[in-house]
Formats: sequence, C-alpha cells, structure tokens
Amino acid sequence: MARADEHSRNEAGLSGAATAPDTHQAAWRRHLGMGGVQATPLPGKSVLLVGCVLFWLCLLFAGPPQQNPTFAIGRDIPYRYLLDPAGEVSFDAFLAMPDEALALGQRPMSEGYVRDVAWLRFHIPGTAFAEGELWLKLSPNYLDSVTVYLRPEGAPQGWVERRAGDRMGARAGDIDYRYTVLRLAPPAQGGGHEVVMRIQTTSALLVEPTLWQPAAFTDHALRDTAFWSFYFGIGALSSALALLLAIGLKTRLLWSVIPFSFTYLLVASIQGYIGWGDADWRLTLQHYLTGTLSLLGYPALIWMCTEALDIRLRFPRVYRWLVASFCLGLLFPLSIPLDLYGETVRVFTVLAFANALVIAACSLRLWWRWGLSHLNLAFGILPLFYVVSGLMAVLITTATIDYAPRMYTLWQSSMMIIMMATMLLVMAVGVYRIRHERRTHWEREQLARELRMEREASFHQRQFMGMVSHEFRTPLAVISGTLENLLAQPTEDARVRQRYDKIQRAANRLVQLTDNCLADARLSAGTLYLDTVPTPLLPLLESAASLVEVGDTHDLRITLDGLPVPHGVDAGPVLPADAALLRICLSNLLDNAVKYTPAGTIRVDVQVGDNRIVVSISDRGPGIPAAQAEEVFERYRRGARPDAERAGSGLGLFVSRQIARAHGGELTLAANTAHGCRFDLVLPTACTAG
Repeated sequence: MARADEHSRNEAGLSGAATAPDTHQAAWRRHLGMGGVQATPLPGKSVLLVGCVLFWLCLLFAGPPQQNPTFAIGRDIPYRYLLDPAGEVSFDAFLAMPDEALALGQRPMSEGYVRDVAWLRFHIPGTAFAEGELWLKLSPNYLDSVTVYLRPEGAPQGWVERRAGDRMGARAGDIDYRYTVLRLAPPAQGGGHEVVMRIQTTSALLVEPTLWQPAAFTDHALRDTAFWSFYFGIGALSSALALLLAIGLKTRLLWSVIPFSFTYLLVASIQGYIGWGDADWRLTLQHYLTGTLSLLGYPALIWMCTEALDIRLRFPRVYRWLVASFCLGLLFPLSIPLDLYGETVRVFTVLAFANALVIAACSLRLWWRWGLSHLNLAFGILPLFYVVSGLMAVLITTATIDYAPRMYTLWQSSMMIIMMATMLLVMAVGVYRIRHERRTHWEREQLARELRMEREASFHQRQFMGMVSHEFRTPLAVISGTLENLLAQPTEDARVRQRYDKIQRAANRLVQLTDNCLADARLSAGTLYLDTVPTPLLPLLESAASLVEVGDTHDLRITLDGLPVPHGVDAGPVLPADAALLRICLSNLLDNAVKYTPAGTIRVDVQVGDNRIVVSISDRGPGIPAAQAEEVFERYRRGARPDAERAGSGLGLFVSRQIARAHGGELTLAANTAHGCRFDLVLPTACTAG
C-alpha cells in the first residue's frame, strides 16, 4: 500500500474536515444562541450617549398628565406643624399651642423616615369657596394612620373627626376613589374652614393635602386614572405573557422575568389601585405590598439580568457576588414587621446602586470586548436607569431633596416603562434563543439522519465491494495459475519473460487490493469470526513479502531479536492468529514501506516478549506530517504525494490496524522522523481475540 494513500488527505477531505479552534467570541455567540452571526459593528460613544439621553427624555415626557390643584397646602396655603417624637401630644394640647410655638410649613411636608407623630393645622379662607364646595384630597396612600379634624370657622359645634390610612381598615372618604377625598361645604356664615391633621406612619413621612374644585378634580381623576390603568393593563398582560412563555418554553431566563414583571404592582399600590374597593383587607394588602415590592423589585431585576447576560458562566466571581446580594435582598422584607424599614431602604439603595454599576460594567465589557449584540448593552444600561429612577424616590422620601409632585410621579411612570422595556427585551431574547435551540435541535436530528443514511450506504458499499472482490478471486486465481505454468516453461525471448513479470506484478496487486476489500468487509461486519490457529510468524512474513513488489534497489532484512533470519526458515515464534488476515496486515505494512523507500533497506525486526510479539517495520522514507500522524489510520485517508509512484485505495493502514485489534493487539506509528518511519505491530502470544 502507498504511504501517500495513508499519510495525507486529499483536498476535498481537508476542506470538509479541517476546523479552526474556537475563539472566546465565537463561544459566547454560540452560548447566546447567535451561532455564526457576525458581530454588530460598534457604534461611536457619542451615538450611545445620545441614545441614552433620548431614552431618558422619553421617560420625562411619558409621565402622567399633570394638572395643578385649586389650592395646594403648603405652597398656596401655609400650615403650622409639630413633630412629636414621643407621641404624647393630644389634640387639645396641640390646639392650645400658639402659632409662635409651631414651625411654619410652606411646602408639602417631607421629613423622611422618622418615627415622630406629625401634627399640622391650617386655615382655609372663605374666599377659597367662592365657586362652591371644595374637595380635600389626602395623599400619599401608604401613610399608616391619618386623622383629620374639621370645623367651620367660628362654628359653635365641635370638631368632626375623620380617619384615613392603609392601617385603619377602611376608607373614610366621601367619594369612591383610590385616594381619601373629603368634601368641604362652604360655611354658612361665609367664613372658612379650620383643619387639623395627625399623621403617624412607619413609612416615609410625606404629606401633600390638596384642595380641588369638583369639576377640576373629576377631569384630573379621569385623566390620571386612565393613564395608570393603561400602564397597569400592559403590565398585567406582560406578566401573563411572561408566565405563559415560561411554562411553555421552560427556560431559566423566562422564569426570571416573572418576579420582575410584578413590579407594576408596586406602582399600583402607591397609586391606591390595590386598596380601591369596599373590602377592608385590600388596604392591609396594599400596605404590605408597597413595602415588600419596593424592597424586592431590585433583587428580581438582578436575577433577570444575571440570566440574560449569562453572568454565571462569563463572570463567576461577579455571579457569586450578585447571588449573595440577591439572597440578602430576599431578607429585606423582614424589616417591615421588625420596624426597620427606613434603615433597610438606605442599605438597599446603596446595594442596588452598586449592583447596577457592576451589571453595567459586565454588559459593557461583553459588548466592547467580544462585540456581541446591542441587547447586552441594553441589559446592562436598563438596570442603571431603573436605579436612577428609584433614586429620585429615595431622595424625596428621605427628605434629601424637596418634594416635587412631578418628580414623585415621574419615577413611578419611568419604572413602569423600564420594567416593560426590559421584559420585552428579555422575552425577545428568550424566544430567539428557544427558536435557535429548536433549529439547532432540528439540524442535529437532520445530521443524525444523514449520518445514519451515510453509514447504511457505506455498509452497503462495503458489502458490494466485498462481493465484487470475492467474485474477482476466481478469475485472479485462474490468471495466477496460468501465469505460473507459463513461467515454468523455458523461453529464450527476454521480452516474453518481461511481459510475464509485468502480468505477475499486476496480478499480485489485484490480489492485494481484493484481499483488502474482503478484509474490510469482514472487519466491518458485526459477526466477525477469526479462524485462529497456531501460526508460524516467519514463514507468514515471507509469504506476505512475496505479494509485495520489491524492486532491485530494495533490500528486505528480517531479524529475530536482533539476529538475521535466513530465507526459508520454518522455525521461530508461533502465535494464535487468522493466517489469511494477518498476512494481509503484514503485506500492507511491507508494501507501504517499500513504496516510500526510494532505495535502501527495509528492516523487519521481530521481538519476542513474555506475552507478546512486536513486529517493527522500518523504512527510509521522508516521514509523515505531524498533523496527519493519526489520520493515516483512518479509512480512505489518502492524497497525492510527489514522491509516490502509484496511488492506493486508502485502506491499507486502516485494515492493518483493524486486523491487529481483532487479534487483541495494536498497530502504532512508533517513530516518525524526516529520515524514515517505524510501525510497530503488537500481537499477543495468547489467544485474546474476541
């Protein structure tokens, strides 16, 4: 057999099988489900900056419609107030205090997370009722207890007490609305109204009473309710869609969307939608949802971004930090019954901002270093927007900055928009990944089906080749027998003798090729049977050498344990073997060595050990490229070599190794240098073949 047939691939084989090692970038693309998609070109930093600014401006203009009240307590009507840390001041004691002993408030009351009981009083002048009754709206909704004392100015009767707050069990408003609204009729004497309020809460002490004319309030309530109802409806649909996708597609990424999708319930609680109704338990539920969801919203966002960016695989240390932050965030709601809500909000704010920067940094690194999709950048930037939006609420509720109605509602609307935008991005990526996985699964099934068909075709091909080779043996035997008879007859014509030699070499070549095809068919069959008999090795070597076309420039030397073996020796090691198959194996190795030794000695050294025999066949050829050292033992691995005199079938070394393994041995390339190769055929001296 030709070593060129075994040592190198043809061009088609190389082009179909050669693959370059994967880079990190390609590996991440495959993990994201991007396959071989080319990386999106990186836009300039100015484009990114402009995009972020435009997105933030969209949030600013996407807030609820603003309509100023008729009168705002603080800005339009000043009030006097007292903070009672011990909660010991009574209603009568507060009324008896002169104005000079109380602080003057000219803006909405915002004192942060304090435990003080707040008392405030103000006077609504009679001129405010020029157009009829006024409606007093109390906000926000999350105040625990609000007691309102009302009395017409100068009226001899006592004060009218009204109670509100989400810990009072029921609304005391005069109008069925999500905020407590009290109707103030114009005083009969033409005077004004005196109002005293007592506020106590475990949340932020933020109070903004407003006075409205009925028509203006109705218009404001309709617009505001329609705005929030639209967003809450979209949020509910998004949550339902996320749940259905998670159940249907069963991926961790889509399951991580579900907790974050319920963020809209936080805004719904702040806006009073949860407690709106006749059932008293709804106010209690609203109270606890406001605190719980405000603390759990960001841990849910951490989980979702961690899954979306695959931080677990890409940044293991960052992943451990984020998991620790997530677990700590799950414990934050315990601060509500422990009366540590204000302190927890401060810790939560620092932790949320730090994690937002970490996620943004991971996203930027993935996007910048590996050139992945812009979705990676979006997943990192959106949490930062979410935290900045929430930071405005924290600054207001902690009294770090003055309360502004526009800013207070902006963070709620922007949080809704960011939540929905993030969910849409995650669900889009999740659906894309599922489609890609299904497409990949289909392609794998298609490939497996094609491979199965190819194996079947290859099996039938080998069966056909075996059948054809078997049919060839009879005419080849006739040719060989006739040729022996012709060679036995004396002739003086040298040209006739030369023609006989050419016919004999061609016949031997056909016999060798036929034997290889038959051996391949037998070895590939599932029911291979070896006709194992005690076989002398040295005569088998000489018989195998007789099938090889050895030129006049080649010298075949056989040694046994380093000693030369004369021609025709019958003694020597004996091993259990299928003589026909083993002769094919040896002739293939000898033919391979002869072909790539232009001139010189072919060494065959037999070493007898305790339990094995090693037949080493060495040549003086140019060697084998290192990349093809193992490929030469594969079926049909062959290619053109400039020093090859004739091509082969690509079966020689493959068949030889399979024969060796069928006998319980092995065939290896023991030495590979620029001055020649050595193949070692290791065979057991005991019968170990299956």
